[in-house]
Amino acid sequence: MIHINGLRKTYRGRGGDIAAVDGVDLTVRDGEIFGVLGRSGAGKSTLLRCVNMLERPDSGTVTVDGVDLGALSEDKLRGPGSGSA
Repeated sequence: MIHINGLRKTYRGRGGDIAAVDGVDLTVRDGEIFGVLGRSGAGKSTLLRCVNMLERPDSGTVTVDGVDLGALSEDKLRGPGSGSA
């Protein structure tokens, strides 16, 4: 199961901070399939990059099978066998 709670990601713009993702809550249960739809610039890619931790969210949590991904180190996120040789 994937559980997203209060996910927020901002970027610094010329006029100040821009909220690309602002307060997203979502639960995807085992066996469910979801699509992410929206206009260009709506935050779809940013949302997915935060879910897979390619981007660290400013706030909120992403939990997969009970594991808070935001609490994991970069090495742990890469998975087994990803440590230095």
